[in-house]
Amino acid sequence: MTETVATTSSGTVLKNHWKRLRRWNPRAQEAVDWACAQFSPEIQRRGIARAYYDFLWTMDELLKILPSDLSGYRVLDVGCGAGVLALAFRHLGADVTALDRFDEYEDDYDNQMGSAAEIVARFERNGITVARRDLVAEGLPEERGTYDIVTFFAVIEHLPQSPQKLLKQMHDVLKPGGRVIITTPNHAWIRTRLRLLAGRSAHHPLNEWWETPFFGHVREYTMPEAQAMLRWSGFAVEHSALSSWQHVASRIRGRNGSPDEWTTRFTLHSLERWVVGASLILSAIVPSLRWSMLLVGRKPK
Repeated sequence: MTETVATTSSGTVLKNHWKRLRRWNPRAQEAVDWACAQFSPEIQRRGIARAYYDFLWTMDELLKILPSDLSGYRVLDVGCGAGVLALAFRHLGADVTALDRFDEYEDDYDNQMGSAAEIVARFERNGITVARRDLVAEGLPEERGTYDIVTFFAVIEHLPQSPQKLLKQMHDVLKPGGRVIITTPNHAWIRTRLRLLAGRSAHHPLNEWWETPFFGHVREYTMPEAQAMLRWSGFAVEHSALSSWQHVASRIRGRNGSPDEWTTRFTLHSLERWVVGASLILSAIVPSLRWSMLLVGRKPK
């Protein structure tokens, strides 16, 4: 079987090294690889490789409940960032609006996913509507009953205050029967527990928090907490999942340990890699120890 890869005009950059052990939904693989291929090889290595299996796992999980052809669906990607998954939804046929303030992608911050100008140009080139907006200060546009899907990928943990207001606004902008999709780190994952046992903080490094602006995680959640927030916001929890064991293998540096070089290949080349390998085995056995959560809430019809 030929291995599916993400390619650009400069050649192959990313590769799914787990495909022989895990059969992903072919449409999920196709959509994610196409989305990744819209980025330069440098950005694929600096940023996307760090979360490649994250994106793949998310789309694979979503296509268990969504059709593989999303033509006619209106999608609002709230806090879209660089928009890998917004592009994947677009490739599946959805009409996508990408909403973000893009502050952390300004040139001063040298973000590993590229600049705001590059991101916006990429969206527009691929037929995605861009809405530049501050979620915290301005909230969502007042478009009641407009969207079939609202996505909130890896954003809720960055909010400086309760997500109550935003979740209720998402409920308002969805059509009856529409879905909100949330991904966020699992606060109870194994490496957080190990850090605490070792007397280390579970939060971002203090020096990052000390500086302003801060773009890291303010508050993470457990699965029961995330499910409760969906219910409190008027949604029925339609689907929830904790990431598969391959997912953690995304978040590894290359052999040289450079902050600018990530890899999709899992190797046991250091003591750290052996510790991560052990954590993969443990999290495969005990799901609550896994890295990331995905939840789908459905607005009543």
